[in-house]
Amino acid sequence: MVRAGYEMWNAGDVEGMAALCLSRDLEWHNSPEWPGQRVYNGSSRVTRFLKEDVADIIELGDIEIEGMDVYGDEIVITLQARTRGAQSDLDIGKIRLFHVARLEGGKVNRVRVYLDERQALEAVAQ
Repeated sequence: MVRAGYEMWNAGDVEGMAALCLSRDLEWHNSPEWPGQRVYNGSSRVTRFLKEDVADIIELGDIEIEGMDVYGDEIVITLQARTRGAQSDLDIGKIRLFHVARLEGGKVNRVRVYLDERQALEAVAQ
């Protein structure tokens, strides 16, 4: 499911990814470096945020999964993703990021995003 979700994201199908992977009561935590709102609740709000801010503004795309490590009911997903500022045409290139995803009932019900591997691993230990 996780791999299929990222494949859908890469194809531009944010709604399809959300329907396949995200629980209705999803809790999304942006990385500490992210400006603005930090936490989003509910799959519809998260989907709108991912589409309008992440996909359309910073053009996060071409996600490659480097690894997935399971810790109980959470998965630390190590990713490489291309980013580019849509309004500035600034191509930042590939960045490494980490999703700490908690699964419940076959869907993701919490995601915590980190740019630092140490922070991701510390979060899963809590």
